[in-house]
Amino acid sequence: MAKRYDDFYKATYEAVIPVLIECLDLRPQHHVLDIGSGTGFIAKSLSKLSGLENPIWCVDPSAEMQEVSRKRKGVYPIQKRAEEFFSDPKLSQYFDRVVAVFSVHHVADPVDVYKGIIRSLRPGGIFLQLMTMKDGHPIFKTVFIQL
Repeated sequence: MAKRYDDFYKATYEAVIPVLIECLDLRPQHHVLDIGSGTGFIAKSLSKLSGLENPIWCVDPSAEMQEVSRKRKGVYPIQKRAEEFFSDPKLSQYFDRVVAVFSVHHVADPVDVYKGIIRSLRPGGIFLQLMTMKDGHPIFKTVFIQL
């Protein structure tokens, strides 16, 4: 699946990359983390378009996805689940920007992960999560349907 993944999502990713660039206000010296990075397509694009000096850390548990990610410039692949990644205390105030694009549905313990994200951000850091309606909590679907 990883070899064809970008074929399925390339148009969507290309559409959201300008929004990410604008909202993240990336600077060359920033340390950036992509949670649920998949093949690293978004990270590679953000790195290149923003002229980042540091590779974007790409956290994804899939060996197949990380195999594709390893071939991309500007990407530092980490094969772990988000919960496992954020259990490392050395990540405290390490990142300037954290992004999660259409990946929240893969997180088993969102509260724990969100706490880890907040802990990992430097003062003034930004966390940006993009999600679709179908990724949201089931209660939002219920409320949405009732409206």
